[in-house]
Amino acid sequence: MTPSDETLRQFSAACLVFNSSFNTQLAELLTAGARQLDWRGPGRVLLQLHDNATTAGIATLNRLWSVQRDSLDMKASARSLQGAASMQADIAEGCWQGLMAYTQGQSEALETLLASVAEARDTNDIMLATGAFCNAGQAAGKQALAKAAGLGGAAGPALQSWLQASLQSGEDSTD
Repeated sequence: MTPSDETLRQFSAACLVFNSSFNTQLAELLTAGARQLDWRGPGRVLLQLHDNATTAGIATLNRLWSVQRDSLDMKASARSLQGAASMQADIAEGCWQGLMAYTQGQSEALETLLASVAEARDTNDIMLATGAFCNAGQAAGKQALAKAAGLGGAAGPALQSWLQASLQSGEDSTD
């Protein structure tokens, strides 16, 4: 973000005031130094000059910061980031639920396979149990992928909605 023309004008004016003050105090220092042989007098003037420059510089920076801070509308930015974090939390929760459903589906399929193999009479029963296990595992995988695709498909519109709301809330606060 670039500073406004008014901000630059204020900063330039503050620099000119500081420069004028500096030149005046430096002239006083040189005049006093020529009249006195004591080093403490010019030292005090230099210390006062430094103090005045620091005070003026900090005051100018504080004034410029307050102008920029108000134009940035940080509260709206914080609300916008909170909305983005909420959206990310919803997506993460959906992904976690999908993973847990997939894991549960795989566990149930494995449990069914082991129970069927334990009661198998011959290789045909084992082959049928293995086929059922593969089908159940594939169904759990399809269900998890469908959940992930749904989350992925919903993320784009949710992001667009969040962005529009963030931009509109920024426009409302400047009116």
